Amino acid sequence: MKGKQPYIVIADDDEDDQLLVKHAIREIVDAEIESVYNGVELLDLLKQQGKFKDRKSGTPDFILLDLNMPMLDGFGVLSRIKVDKILSEIPIYILSTSRMDHDKKRSKELGASGFYTKPILYDQLKAIIGEISSKHQRGGA
Repeated sequence: MKGKQPYIVIADDDEDDQLLVKHAIREIVDAEIESVYNGVELLDLLKQQGKFKDRKSGTPDFILLDLNMPMLDGFGVLSRIKVDKILSEIPIYILSTSRMDHDKKRSKELGASGFYTKPILYDQLKAIIGEISSKHQRGGA
């Protein structure tokens, strides 16, 4: 990938899932990756408040968001981000264990850029990450 290193945020309360996603991203693209464990942390990171008040990472190229998280779930955080004038343009991709059509529909209605069910096979995860990353290359291919 040419141009500036992409900045990707993973919001998932499962540390093992976070590690797998990070590994898959690193196999596909050289990116700055930040992880949070719930929706409250994600909002704090994006608004540079709370424990992230001194962090100056900028706006993510995209966010990978789990639906089932404590404190503030994926739907809650997605709805808050998409009504925020500054944050609403950030592409958010749902990466969840859910296979429910109503979860996919609600995610789309709330403004998600895409919905992916977490795959069982690592190569499938890499394919998902590759598909998403290719949509957000900076400076062309």
